[in-house]
Amino acid sequence: TADFVQAGIPVALVLVLASMVWGENGWNKLRAAIVIGLAGALGLLTLGGSAFTDPLFPAITGLFGVPGLLYSLKAKNRVPPQQDAPEPLTPKNLLEGSVLGCLAAGMTALLPAIGPGEASFLLMKFARRMSPSLYLLLAGCINACNLLFSLLFLYLLGKTRTGAAAALAQLQPLDADWLLAFTGAGLVSAAFGAWAAVALAKAAAKELPRINYALLTKATLAFLVVVVGLVQGVPGLLVLGVAACIGLLPLAWGIRRAHGMAYLMVPTLAYYLGFA
Repeated sequence: TADFVQAGIPVALVLVLASMVWGENGWNKLRAAIVIGLAGALGLLTLGGSAFTDPLFPAITGLFGVPGLLYSLKAKNRVPPQQDAPEPLTPKNLLEGSVLGCLAAGMTALLPAIGPGEASFLLMKFARRMSPSLYLLLAGCINACNLLFSLLFLYLLGKTRTGAAAALAQLQPLDADWLLAFTGAGLVSAAFGAWAAVALAKAAAKELPRINYALLTKATLAFLVVVVGLVQGVPGLLVLGVAACIGLLPLAWGIRRAHGMAYLMVPTLAYYLGFA
């Protein structure tokens, strides 16, 4: 089973990358391919380069964090007044979101470098148009189940797909009893987390419109640059700057920002094909 999964990973990664490009419309297909190529090249150069000891943090920050902050400053966004009126979900919606979320979580746990964003995108291409509430249910289910699936694959295949699974593998050999115990603890904590998230979100939503959004954005942007500079130095700032330039392209071209995940997917594909 492990050998079969190992052999199928590069094929699956190629299919995911191809579907990400094909999912765009018209000339956006070419733009998506450009972003994927640039992000993948950056990943190949930095993740295997001796000059960059730990480029993941500045690269991900540059690809996804900094561009959004810069664009929000340009657009002068403000948090609108929040309304506590969620769209109701029918039992059919709940079942659909749970099943799709479990499928996507299994995909992210099985395939390296595939995150919840890519899994959600693939499911949305094959599923019908989703309401905002159903999409939020799907995203929450993916993140919750991803941890449980990562424990299952650690037990079955000995592979770590999340930080929690990697930490657990170093602390405690995972047998059937421990798998059951951790699964139970995960389900209990997920139930409590769902209740706490709703309560905290309602309280925070009342205060959000009062926040100076521009000032908060500038402070966050400055904080990220300072942290990268202190932790990674000049090489980290270089990676941050290049990654931010690549991350701005999807926003400027109106394509999906998830294409930036090629930073991890392309080097992973090269590794499994024996090129890295």
